[in-house]
Amino acid sequence: MHIHFDPHDLRLVEETTAQTFVEPLLQMLGPSFLTADIVDRIRAQPKDVIAPLLDAFEAEDGLWFCESERIGPLYGHKGIALVRNGRPVIYLRIITY
Repeated sequence: MHIHFDPHDLRLVEETTAQTFVEPLLQMLGPSFLTADIVDRIRAQPKDVIAPLLDAFEAEDGLWFCESERIGPLYGHKGIALVRNGRPVIYLRIITY
């Protein structure tokens, strides 16, 4: 995962929470990216996955699944962002095409 501060060209796809992001994240990654061991570790310590976002989280912030404005062959990305005042401020890029 790569951390980006003040990212641009992101589309907010779906709001999530620290309590509910795990299963949609695992679906996004898909079985070809994950071993059973990785899935077990994500489920056992889910907040470790998004710790950089949670460390900066303020009362009115939200967590969103995001994707790049453009996605194509070998171009684009998906991840989770900390959104403040409707704008992504920290983005964890999880999948790069």
